[in-house]
Amino acid sequence: MTSRLLCSRPPMSEESLLGYLLRICTLNSYSNISWLFELAGISAINGSKIVSSVLFSEGDLTQLAYITKSDVEKLKSKTHPQLGPNDFEFFGHPVNRVAIHSLYPKVCPSCITDKGYHNLVWDFALTTCCPIHNCLLINRCPACQRRLSWLRSEISFCKCGFDLRNTQIESVPHEETWFSKLIFNKVVSKDYTVSSSNGPIDHLSLGDLFALMAIFNRNFEKGGHVNDNIFYKIENFDIAEAHIRIINTIDIFRDWPINFYEFLNKTNFKQTSKSGLHGLYRAFGIFYTLMKGGELSMFPFIEKEFDCYIANNFSDGLILRRNSRNFESNSPKYISRAKAALHLGLTEEHVDWLLNKGYLSGQKVKVKTRHLIQIDKTSVDKYRKESQSINFDQSNDSTLSLREISDYLSIGHEKVLALKKAGYISPIKDKGFFQNRKIYSKIMVDELLKKINDRIQPSVTTCGKIELLNFSETFHRLTFLGYKIGDMIAAILNGDLKPIAKTEKTGFDAYKFSKAEVMDYQQRQLAKKSGTNIPLKEYAKTLHVSVDELRFLADRGILKSHNSGIWHIGEVLTPEAITDFESKYILLSRVAESHKSNSLFLLKFLEKLGVNPISGPKVDNGLNYLFCRKDLDGVDFARVPWKCTTKRKLSKELR
Repeated sequence: MTSRLLCSRPPMSEESLLGYLLRICTLNSYSNISWLFELAGISAINGSKIVSSVLFSEGDLTQLAYITKSDVEKLKSKTHPQLGPNDFEFFGHPVNRVAIHSLYPKVCPSCITDKGYHNLVWDFALTTCCPIHNCLLINRCPACQRRLSWLRSEISFCKCGFDLRNTQIESVPHEETWFSKLIFNKVVSKDYTVSSSNGPIDHLSLGDLFALMAIFNRNFEKGGHVNDNIFYKIENFDIAEAHIRIINTIDIFRDWPINFYEFLNKTNFKQTSKSGLHGLYRAFGIFYTLMKGGELSMFPFIEKEFDCYIANNFSDGLILRRNSRNFESNSPKYISRAKAALHLGLTEEHVDWLLNKGYLSGQKVKVKTRHLIQIDKTSVDKYRKESQSINFDQSNDSTLSLREISDYLSIGHEKVLALKKAGYISPIKDKGFFQNRKIYSKIMVDELLKKINDRIQPSVTTCGKIELLNFSETFHRLTFLGYKIGDMIAAILNGDLKPIAKTEKTGFDAYKFSKAEVMDYQQRQLAKKSGTNIPLKEYAKTLHVSVDELRFLADRGILKSHNSGIWHIGEVLTPEAITDFESKYILLSRVAESHKSNSLFLLKFLEKLGVNPISGPKVDNGLNYLFCRKDLDGVDFARVPWKCTTKRKLSKELR
């Protein structure tokens, strides 16, 4: 039987297989992971590359698990067995083979610095940025410009010797990390808050998300050939370009279906000129082919809105009856239910209620096995005028919907809901056609703006030009403190954070803040929140252990920690908790260091004396052995030899 590695650690739950093997190689001072595969008898290396069969076939990993002292099932769970002709498993999700980039590493330099392991979510094609550090991933070394390889000596170093942790990261706006957060939530955790206002793609499976991105990144103006698609170029994958493509595609599905209609209007589709094809085939080319029985047919919400678009906008007289999308009427007098809801500032359920009560008129059109609701645009315009003329409040106070408040204050819908939750806006009763509609007083919103106006304090600084931040930039700088928009408004109204100017823009966009004053406020709040507490990662450095090791002890209740509420600081320890921990417990590595002994030999020596650890790999799957200090009282450490080079000498010393 092959010898087992001297140093081993269990794989992290969010760690990829090849990333884990590279981390184990570093611990044991191997030059690269080819040594591990050779010891395990696995033919995994072909020249300078790792063969795909290592990850994409159900090979025997028993010997590899034995060598690394790992659970074989855990290692298998990190591979990608085939599920169908083109589908492979990506950690519980069936996806296309080209969506898995496990053989071509991408990394976040900041995560490598903080955590020291390779996150498995980085191996998905659509993961282009890190939602923790708001930066693009990298797959090329900044020094030598070559693709990163798994056949390197350490996870934080390129083959050329450059330390990837020193990479100058390329930041991305916070809102552009939404899609990566969505992927992280689907694959490994539910820790990230994901906006639900990004259209109908939020609830798609991982495989469908990739298929949708791949479809909408074909070049429809040139015919949309699949070989030209960036998401199918695994070896030459350009992360920056892919990120831009993803953001642009997501924009198509925001404000659904308005932006989708705009996409159909602006795209100059390459027309199909085959004999016998007219109308929609000719106008929309490969896009209509994908829609009619092709890859797009598995997305009913797209098909539905495409039908509405054709019904209201397409008037090509050459449409054949069999290709007319089964519409009985192509008159532009009708609009979709979603568009009617957008015009009225209501939900689609409210539109249904108005239809049932007769306030709106429309028709049902059969589309294959479904019925599409078309609403008379004239009735929508009429209802809107009538509803605006109704006096909802005896004081003649004008009213706004949440959507209108969003436009009035120049903030997103989520921030409006946060203002409502914080109590800065509250609904008034609707005396109109239906009682359950929530409307809001415009005077209430204006009073909030007036209070902020009263807090404007022009800067008196005379030394040079003042660097300004708008409202959104200021709020973004405060989010790391755990601030919601209500917290920022409270800080302004309390006089702790003061705008210094107001422009002609509408809503909150009009206010300007001094960057220096905002940074000063950040530091004051940071000091107030953290106090004398010590971050868990700083305490880990003093013990020469990883943060995960201390987090494991905290989960067991041995070390008492709590969340600081500041995302980049994370968990913290009070001085009392550290004093209590160090008075009761001690790590094996600290004992060995103080007595100049070998940890492995010292562990065997203590077990021989009947002194056993309370936590450790063989006790509770912990990452480091921990002893009670009182159990070590009376142990004569002078008998412990400082070094033992062979198993024979080890056995001799233990007799």
